[in-house]
Amino acid sequence: MFFPHAKHGQRGEHHHRARIYRDADTSHYLGPTRFGIVIEQRDVTARDVLSLNMAPGGGYAIRLKAQ
Repeated sequence: MFFPHAKHGQRGEHHHRARIYRDADTSHYLGPTRFGIVIEQRDVTARDVLSLNMAPGGGYAIRLKAQ
């Protein structure tokens, strides 16, 4: 995933705080781990690329906040 809307500014790159809601490593839609979630934060710019594991039947959400 990349962040095309985190555009470069005239005075340098804009930084954003990404709050990431993603599947836990053990998540699966079948069984007791189906609600496993990890919430983490990272600082990102338009140049960053995130690789996120998505469980079967799972998903993720990312909230960006300008720094």
